[in-house]
Amino acid sequence: CLDEGVLQCQSNIERNAQDENSQTNWKRETGRDAVIAIVLWMLVVAGRSLTMTCLQTTLDFWSGLHIVLFSMSTGTLLSACHLLVYLARGMKNVAEHLVFLLCSSTAIDTADIKDDWKIILACMRSTSRCMQWGYASVAGTVLFIAFSVGGDLWQTQGMAVLPNMFLCCCLPAVLLLVPLLTTSVCDGVPPLLCLMEPRGGDYLSLSLFFNASQAGFYVCSTRVTAGLIQKFIYITGIIAITLASKALHVG
Repeated sequence: CLDEGVLQCQSNIERNAQDENSQTNWKRETGRDAVIAIVLWMLVVAGRSLTMTCLQTTLDFWSGLHIVLFSMSTGTLLSACHLLVYLARGMKNVAEHLVFLLCSSTAIDTADIKDDWKIILACMRSTSRCMQWGYASVAGTVLFIAFSVGGDLWQTQGMAVLPNMFLCCCLPAVLLLVPLLTTSVCDGVPPLLCLMEPRGGDYLSLSLFFNASQAGFYVCSTRVTAGLIQKFIYITGIIAITLASKALHVG
C-alpha cells in the first residue's frame, strides 16, 4: 500500500513538472542525496563495529548478529529519510516550475495560474499524506536516539555513544530539509509576486491567493514549517544535553 502511494505521488509530481530541466535537476539532486545516505550509513556501521571491537576483546556470535541487525535497521532508517527528501525535492520542483513560468511569461492569465496552483496544491497535499507517518517516525527516532545517549552515558559506555550521537546529529537535517524544500518555497512565492512588474495580470490578487492557499508540507493536518522544526530540535537538544551532563556527573 505504501509502495503504491509513493508511486502515485511520484507520477503526480512528474505530471505537474513537465519541464525537462526540472526532471533533470530532480534526478541529479536525488543521486547526490543517495550518495550522502550511503556514505553516512557506512560511517555509522563502521563506527559501531569499531566501538564494539574496542569494548570487547573477542567478538562472538551475538556481537556479529548485533552488528548485522544494526546495519539493517540503520539502512532502513536512512532509506526512509532519502525517500522523504526525494518526494520533498519533487514538490519543490513542481512549485518552482510554476514560478519560472510566471517570471518568464510576457503575459499571464490569472485564472489559468490559479487553476494550475490548485492542481499543485492538491498534489502537495496527497504527497504530504503519503509522507506524514514516515516523517513522524523519523522525528520519534530522533527523540529515542537522543534520550538513549543519556542512558548509555549512565551505564558508562562512552565509546558506544559515538555512532548514535553521530546519527542523532544527522537525522535532524532531514527533518529540517523537508519543510525548507516545500513550505518555505511556497511561502516565498507571494513576496516574489509583489515585487514583479505587472505584465497583463493582477499580481497582487495572485499573491493574496497563493498566501491564502497555505501550500506546503502537512503532518496530520498541521502545517510544518522550518521554524517549528528548529524549535523541536532546540528543545530536544537541550533536554538530551541536560540528561547527558547529569549522567556524566553522577558517573
